[in-house]
Amino acid sequence: MENTKIMQDFIPSQKFKRVAAYCRVSTNSDEQLKSLAAQREHYQQYISNHPGWELAGIYYDEGITGTKKNKRPELLHLLKDCEAHQVDLVITKSISRLARNAADCLDIVRQLKNLGIPVIFERENLNTANMDDEFILTVLSSMAESESNSISANNRWSIQSRMANGYFKVSTPPYGYDRDFEIIPDDAKVVKQIFTAFLNGKSSLAIAKDLAAPSPSGRKWSDSTIRSLLRNEAYTGNLRLQKTYTDHSFNRHVNHDEDTMTWYQDHHDPIITLDEFDRAQSLLAKRAKYRHTETRSLKYRQSYLYSGKLICQCGAKFKRQKKAKRVTWSCQKHIKDSQACPIKPIDERQIEVAFTTMINKLIFSKNKLLNPYLQGLRNEPEYRKYRRMKELEESILLATEKRDTLMTMLSQDLIEPNEMMAKTKELIVRSNQYRQELSKLRSTFGENDNLILATRELLNYVNNHDIQATFDEQLFKKTVDNITVQDNLHLTFNLFCGLSLPERI
Repeated sequence: MENTKIMQDFIPSQKFKRVAAYCRVSTNSDEQLKSLAAQREHYQQYISNHPGWELAGIYYDEGITGTKKNKRPELLHLLKDCEAHQVDLVITKSISRLARNAADCLDIVRQLKNLGIPVIFERENLNTANMDDEFILTVLSSMAESESNSISANNRWSIQSRMANGYFKVSTPPYGYDRDFEIIPDDAKVVKQIFTAFLNGKSSLAIAKDLAAPSPSGRKWSDSTIRSLLRNEAYTGNLRLQKTYTDHSFNRHVNHDEDTMTWYQDHHDPIITLDEFDRAQSLLAKRAKYRHTETRSLKYRQSYLYSGKLICQCGAKFKRQKKAKRVTWSCQKHIKDSQACPIKPIDERQIEVAFTTMINKLIFSKNKLLNPYLQGLRNEPEYRKYRRMKELEESILLATEKRDTLMTMLSQDLIEPNEMMAKTKELIVRSNQYRQELSKLRSTFGENDNLILATRELLNYVNNHDIQATFDEQLFKKTVDNITVQDNLHLTFNLFCGLSLPERI
């Protein structure tokens, strides 16, 4: 009764004939859908009990995020009905139900204001018919957007933690496996058939045309689906998670190391061998290069294998030079002035031999170097950083609760609007500072995971390969970040896994 009285106090005196309500839940779980049903029942009863009002409709979106207006069909339907002058008043539970994107929220409210249609937010006791409320709306919608970002970040952190601890369940397993990563025999035969045909020289398009079995989507196979399957390392028994990520504007992207990825070695039974997978990747890269449609990593790399990789002890980079059939790399400072840097040109074959020797040492002594190094990365203490992250998360939650308290005090005339706005702005500034620090901590917290991933990949290679007789270009690309040239007899290979290994040439 008290809530109803508060609502009636700030509903404009004009008698509206047609009233619409908008509801939304962000997931389609049973619990959330029960919440949606409760919201619908509430508005049906509330509107029917209000004198002079008639129900224009209850618009609701199920299992849809609130961060994007154009992804909510029922909200768009409501706006169209408003434009058609079929609605006189819109009621919704809170600003976060209408939109968690500040720009969208203001756009919707202003669009409806131009049509002469106010919006009432129950939780905030806010009526947009009053122009003075526009600034309050700006603050509240910004709060809602910040809270959405915080929720999203917390969800990502939770998923990453579950992935790292092995508790995460993949919603859509690779074709050939069920959700528990048990092999599905009939589908596994198709996977083997695809790899065998591709390694025997068939194109991805020809393979797609020849397959009689339905694709993972249930439709006909396409060449792009075949190539995606061929690139999936899950068929070797290893699993890489978080191949995509969502940015701060809620847009999804392929993860090219912009965000943390999680890697499980020997996670499940393989369908193909590691050698088959490596040969397929090499063949995919060659065909992409032939078609001039390189993958991102190939498309943007520099012209030669060692371009930008060789760094002199003087700080300058090395430049490729070719005389007759001999290829050398020379310090650019030495080229300009031999007195400025004493390092003479290095034969490219010497670099290849040094790298191969370094890899053979790793293969021979993996139990003495890589395994202890990996264990050390896993045991590296980051508890202090983790505790600070938890403190910041709690501080953000506390600031949100204080803002809610201020809104409640305003609705009960326990605080003046100007004082409420000043305190709210202060809390928002403080929360944003907490979020910035939290974001920085989360970004650095993932660096150790990247080192673990790179070390696992290198360890996986040395565990499955014998002593090398020739230089492996693909392994070099995957392994070496850069090379420091100490002098004409010594190189240091700086690896992606964080190790720096010296080698004589």
